[in-house]
Parts: sequence; structure tokens; C-alpha cells
Amino acid sequence: MTRLPAAWLAIAGLLACQGVSVERPPEAVKTKPASAPGERIAAELHRMLANVRSTEYSHTTRVSESTGEYVFDCSGLACYVLRRQLPEHYRNIPMAKKRARPLAVDFYQCFAAAPTQEAGRNGWRRIARLIDARPGDIVAWRSAAPRPGGSTGHVVIVDDLPAKAANGEFRVGVIDSTSSRHGDDTRKTGQTGLGRGTMWFAVDGEGKPAGYRWGSPKQQLRTRDIAIGRAVPIENKK
Repeated sequence: MTRLPAAWLAIAGLLACQGVSVERPPEAVKTKPASAPGERIAAELHRMLANVRSTEYSHTTRVSESTGEYVFDCSGLACYVLRRQLPEHYRNIPMAKKRARPLAVDFYQCFAAAPTQEAGRNGWRRIARLIDARPGDIVAWRSAAPRPGGSTGHVVIVDDLPAKAANGEFRVGVIDSTSSRHGDDTRKTGQTGLGRGTMWFAVDGEGKPAGYRWGSPKQQLRTRDIAIGRAVPIENKK
């Protein structure tokens, strides 16, 4: 339970002596990651955002930490962060044998197949409802009509609590690598690559993510198969 400020307690005590009841203030909203692995993902991304000097969206990954250069696509960013911070979680994402690393569709399939129980499986837990997403969670979706050699979908990492709008959709701050900016984006006009922005997500009757608006609540809603994955501690089996 949150410890109340001493000043509030003193005022409440004085008012109580006068027969005036005072309601307890609401609990503070927790915006930190929901798991220790998720906290490592979020911390690494914010370190990179503070360090970036040049960035570009590319299907070929090229990173120089010393010069602040970050070149990758959306799944390349997720892979880079996981390899550095959670290598075992990274290895537990299934992918096609001919691929050098997981793509967006591989992240989607991994999360869609993961259990919703808190312990997860192989270090990954599926978060069914968008409102339950927390910083460090990874959102992935697959393309509606993937083409050979084309995009298989997209991957973003949640950076704050989903905020419900009047129309029932959710405003979510995300970090990703992209070729086009989101709303309230840290990338300058015409810049691609690593950055933070805002997206809007629609949910179905059960609260599961069902579509997104890329950069504005007025943009076209794109319905997709979307899954949210949370990195959880991996149990060491002896």
C-alpha cells in the first residue's frame, strides 16, 4: 500500500477531530514494467534513445554504440535489445530455419502461442488485454497479406500505460524503428529509424488488440492479428 504524505495525515487528523471525514487519496498509478526482464528491456531502450546520434530504418542491422549510430528495422531493434539484455529469451523465439534472426511474424507467432499464466513458458507470457500492457512489453502483428521478401508485420515496445479514449480506443506510447513517424514523435520530419511516438489501438469485446492507427486517432484503422508478449523470469530446471 502506498505510504501517505505526512502533511495529508496531519490535515486529515485535524478535520477528523472536527467531525469531518476525509477520503483517502487514490493510489498512484504504477508505470514501471511489470517484470524484471521487462524493466531491462525498457531501460536498454531509454539508454539507446539518450545515446542516439544518427539512426536509419534498414533491414540490415548496423550499430555503433561509441558513435551513437543505430540502423535496423523494427524486428532488428527488438532482436538487438533482447540479445544484449535477455539472450535466453531471444533464443526462445522460434523462427524459420533459413532466417538469420526472428522477423515481426515470428514475434507475433511466439506471443500468440504463449500462455497467459504469470509464469509464462520459455520466458514469454501473452498479455491478452491491451489495457494490461506495461512498459517493456512487446507488441507484434503480422501483415494482412505478406509478400515474399516484403514486410511480415511490425514490432513496437510499450513505453507507458495505455490510456483509454472516449471512443474506447487506447493511446499508447511506443518505441520502435520505423520508416514513418507516429504521433508526438521524437524523430524529425523525414527521419527514419529509432524513436518514440504515440499510436492508437482498437480492441475487441474482450479487450484484445484488434487494430491500430499509426500516427493519429483520425487515421484509418488497420485491423490486424496482434499479440502482446511480456518477458518473464525463466525457471531453471534442474
